[in-house]
Amino acid sequence: MIDRQTAERARDEILQGMYHLNRSLMLAEGHFPDETYQLMRQGVGVAIGRLEVDYLHHIFALYPDLDDVANPDSVKRDVDGSVLSFGSASKEIDDERE
Repeated sequence: MIDRQTAERARDEILQGMYHLNRSLMLAEGHFPDETYQLMRQGVGVAIGRLEVDYLHHIFALYPDLDDVANPDSVKRDVDGSVLSFGSASKEIDDERE
C-alpha cells in the first residue's frame, strides 16, 4: 500500500501534468484552425478525465484529504483563478529553480 507522503507526491505530479496540458492549449490557441484546436481541446479533456478517474480516484480513496476539492488549501491560485501550484510538488520545483 502506498504511504501518504508518496501518495501526495504522486498526486502532485499528476496535477502538475494536468496543469501543463491546459497551459499547452493556451499556447496553441489561435495557431491552428478552429476545428483542429477543438480536437486538441477534446484530447486534453479526455486525458485529464482519464487521469482523474483511473489514477487520482485511487489515491483519494485511500487519502480523501489529498483531494483538492475536499482540501482547497493544497492548491495555490493566481488572482484570475488559474492554478499556480499544487501541494508539495511546487515546493520541490521552487527549490530546484533556486
